[in-house]
Amino acid sequence: VYLTFDDGPIDATFGVLEVLKETNTKATFFVNGFHIFGEGDENEDNALEAFKRTVAEGHVVANHSWNHMLHNCCNDEGECGAVVCNQIGMWNVRAYQNVDKDTELFHFNSKALRQLIK
Repeated sequence: VYLTFDDGPIDATFGVLEVLKETNTKATFFVNGFHIFGEGDENEDNALEAFKRTVAEGHVVANHSWNHMLHNCCNDEGECGAVVCNQIGMWNVRAYQNVDKDTELFHFNSKALRQLIK
């Protein structure tokens, strides 16, 4: 059984983290990048701190796109969709899109995430 949370971090993430800590439970948090920067308009004034705490407490953090509600992004080549939103929207944490690139992007994302949680 896997416990997952989508579409954060937002300020309410602190309450979730508290319950997880009290019950000694780990979870996976699928984050939308725009929340970390306070651009999602969803009570996220402390989202970056919630993100840092999520990582510090040993939970898994996974990419859930920059903003999964905006799947109509298009690039200069005419390609549109969620993958393109990730490419052009998540400028500092890129989505995994191509199996051949996963290792390269994993290292890129790891570096970007480490910069965010300093």
